Amino acid sequence: WITFLSKEGEEALERLGFQFGGRLTCNSEAWAGVAVVGRKLAAEALATAAGTARPLTLHHYLPRNLMQELECSWHRIPSLQRQRQFCRRYDGYDDLCRCHDPFTQHHKYKQPLVSMRQEIPFVIVTAFSPRKLYRTLRSIFNASGASQTKYLLAIDGYHEETVKLAEVLDIPYVVHNPQGHRGTRVRPNTNVRFALDSVFDFYSDAPKAVLLEDDLIVSPDIISYFQETSWLLDTDPTLYAVNAFSYNSLAEVASNVSQLRRVEAYPYYGWMMSRETAQLAVQHWMTGMEADWDMWFIKRNDIRRSRDVIVPEISRTFHEGGQGVHVTGFYQTVFYQRIITNQLRDAKLADLSSLILENYESIVRRDIQRAELVSLNLFNNNGNPLPTNGTGPFVSFIFAGTKNDEENSFTVILMSMRTYELDVHEIFRGVMIFNVKQRLLYVVGCPMSIQFCEYNPHKNMLVRPSLEATDVLIERSADWESFLISPTSRVRMRTTQLLRQASLQNFIDDANHTVLAGDQHPDGTVIRFL
Repeated sequence: WITFLSKEGEEALERLGFQFGGRLTCNSEAWAGVAVVGRKLAAEALATAAGTARPLTLHHYLPRNLMQELECSWHRIPSLQRQRQFCRRYDGYDDLCRCHDPFTQHHKYKQPLVSMRQEIPFVIVTAFSPRKLYRTLRSIFNASGASQTKYLLAIDGYHEETVKLAEVLDIPYVVHNPQGHRGTRVRPNTNVRFALDSVFDFYSDAPKAVLLEDDLIVSPDIISYFQETSWLLDTDPTLYAVNAFSYNSLAEVASNVSQLRRVEAYPYYGWMMSRETAQLAVQHWMTGMEADWDMWFIKRNDIRRSRDVIVPEISRTFHEGGQGVHVTGFYQTVFYQRIITNQLRDAKLADLSSLILENYESIVRRDIQRAELVSLNLFNNNGNPLPTNGTGPFVSFIFAGTKNDEENSFTVILMSMRTYELDVHEIFRGVMIFNVKQRLLYVVGCPMSIQFCEYNPHKNMLVRPSLEATDVLIERSADWESFLISPTSRVRMRTTQLLRQASLQNFIDDANHTVLAGDQHPDGTVIRFL
């Protein structure tokens, strides 16, 4: 633990058995010691006196003799010497470096085998976040078929820790010469292109590849998911990618782990593409950097060629972390954190032949024709706009001219169901499909949906939200998001109990109101009795 203490405080902790591995000095009157138990850092904190506005400079001195590594039995295994050296140099890798049953490159061989249709390597795009990368790789090595799959890291600029991690896990890597500055679109845009080009160059016989980013956690069936769907890209020329993620993979509108859908979308958050389509994209990659690489895919119809993407009803990837170029901590909390992902290792996929274009159109047409026409309750309080009775399928015809949703007709429905509402993703020929508490709902935008609007029995009656209704739903959506964030405040009580202070147990917040003898009130008086 790191905390500011008086000289007497340090001596008191030493009497309690703490070892001080160093000392922090600063340019203020306060100073700190570094308390270490068993030569392992348990937590860090920095406390400063209230009202101190001037800059604080800290210097940390750590004696060399305390850097002697803890000896583990696996340290003597010849094949793990690289991992031993890595753990000696870098911290923060949890089970990769623990003494008992450490995670190793051999972990993938412990996973069940799957039926492999083709060689489909995984290329993982990364830069300078090795701990995030380790989390992603760890989840892949826990997937069925992990030992049967080939991998490649595409590193945006040479980063020693990332390279060493790749070597520890025996994953080949290529290093991209960075373009642009950190935090701009240029760097991820160009690195994705580099990754897409490199994986097919590195694995010259692979007909397809899967691209992942280093902020994704994958489901245990991720490899079999792509293997089972790979034939669709060979059979149906109207498909150009298979995604592992769905923007509508939320408990309010999804529940069937076996179901997949065809949508007019673009590749995102883990996707498979054929060599031919990838090479076409690389050859015509954006020259300007005003757009994001993923949105560019759907805008460039000379590459997409009006082809569709396959998405699962329940996602096979989970986006973790809100510090990227695009995803903030706010939206990670209110949206991505709510995404549900498959946790079944042996999840079975529904009849994949139903995703062939003519079959899919036929199924959607059949369901809309037999569906019960409903007026959606957009002002519900539970995210379910459907009537309480009936098993479905249901259909609602709304006014929408294009995917831009100029009338906000799709948007208000998406907000009502508490799913992704910032854009009309995952739509098929003007139709969005939702699984609302295991009841199918088809929302048809007219006149946008040329193929399916004809099945509206009341041609001139379309749901068209008023400005007042839109404003109410926007306000409700904002209130819902505020509820998800649930901000709290924390106050650190002063205390004379040094162990309580060193272990950071003297915080008072909404979940902890514990006050003990020895704590001090803001006026400095000490609580002696409870």
